[in-house]
Amino acid sequence: MTKGEDVKTSTPIYKKETLINGFRDVYDEEALRRELENKVIDKYKKKSMEEHAARQFNLGDAIPVFMEGVEAIVKDSFTECFTPRSVENWNHNIILFPSWLLGVFVRYCILVPLRAIIFILGTCMFIGLMVPAVLINNESLCRLALRFWLLVWMLTIAAVVKYHGHPPQRRKNQIYVSNHTSLIDYIILANYQLYASVGQKHGGVIGLLQDKVMKPLNPIFFERFETHDRTAVPKKMMEHIADLDRSPLLIFPEGVCVNNEYCVMFKKGVFELPNVEIIPIAVKFNKLFSDPYWSSRDESFPTHILRLMKSWCTVADVYFLDPQRIKKNESPIEFSNRIKKMIADRAGLQNIHWDGYLKYFTPNERLLQARQKIIAERLKRVIYLRASAATQSDEDSQEEEGEVRERKPSKVESS
Repeated sequence: MTKGEDVKTSTPIYKKETLINGFRDVYDEEALRRELENKVIDKYKKKSMEEHAARQFNLGDAIPVFMEGVEAIVKDSFTECFTPRSVENWNHNIILFPSWLLGVFVRYCILVPLRAIIFILGTCMFIGLMVPAVLINNESLCRLALRFWLLVWMLTIAAVVKYHGHPPQRRKNQIYVSNHTSLIDYIILANYQLYASVGQKHGGVIGLLQDKVMKPLNPIFFERFETHDRTAVPKKMMEHIADLDRSPLLIFPEGVCVNNEYCVMFKKGVFELPNVEIIPIAVKFNKLFSDPYWSSRDESFPTHILRLMKSWCTVADVYFLDPQRIKKNESPIEFSNRIKKMIADRAGLQNIHWDGYLKYFTPNERLLQARQKIIAERLKRVIYLRASAATQSDEDSQEEEGEVRERKPSKVESS
């Protein structure tokens, strides 16, 4: 498996459909997993055969065996994309401990309760504004209520944001794209300008917010398992960006949250739309006071927000870059890579070509057993070569001894 390699699945076993960047990507999860595993196995088999093509044993044959363990320990660029910032303890001596203790008291006993009160009161006021606005179908009042609630969220996480530049003049066929660290990305960006987003439709309270609260922004939400409606999203996106009365469209092409130190592969779907103008936005967080990266597998969203509330503040820089259009003879993939590089360079992120969605795939027992079999065959081959070399060495030494014995009597006779 290579970085950024497209994987084509074969016979469907179980189809899992996910909504990424406004386009449905149907993943035959089991077939895709087996395809990835087969590529990895073939790669190691080929590597093993190349390393042992020669029939002569040397110490270098043992190195790949040790490398198997080293590769399992050494961090790679893919896992580093989803690793949160490690916090180093600095309260290890009597001089720093009082300062740390004072900081804990201020954050947990003053800031957190104050921010909780702001969020509760602000949410109640938002509901008081939003309910009448929805009942009377007043879109402008709904937008005003949304702006107010976004401000409440900014105060809750103590967001300190500096916006660099300005969005271009509103035109048709414009789509904003940005790197993705957490759901607070939308809060920070929408606090400057309201955006309509594209995403998965949820149920419960979140579904209620999507249906009622976000409705004035004309967002695009769809059910995940609607295989018959795969073309609905791009069509609705084209309709949305062609109407200047609707809110600008914002998409996160990475499809997953990354730790704001790397920028992974952009999905090409949005870059395939005809005559589209892409406006890149680079978001860079300062992790000195808090780490805004959200890993949904490790913590829930309320826990994530609570962690940010316990920090001093959330500092971010937002850069609005120049609008871009696809160039002549430029493919959508090349276009997406160019936009990604612009965002990564401006935000100071490492630009890599891994598909971020691969973080949801873990190796199963079949892949582990195949790797173990390859290592076992490699060890057997090394042992066999070593035994053959030892046998050959014994035979050579015996032949040399025989030749020496034959020479000794001839020397005695000549004397």
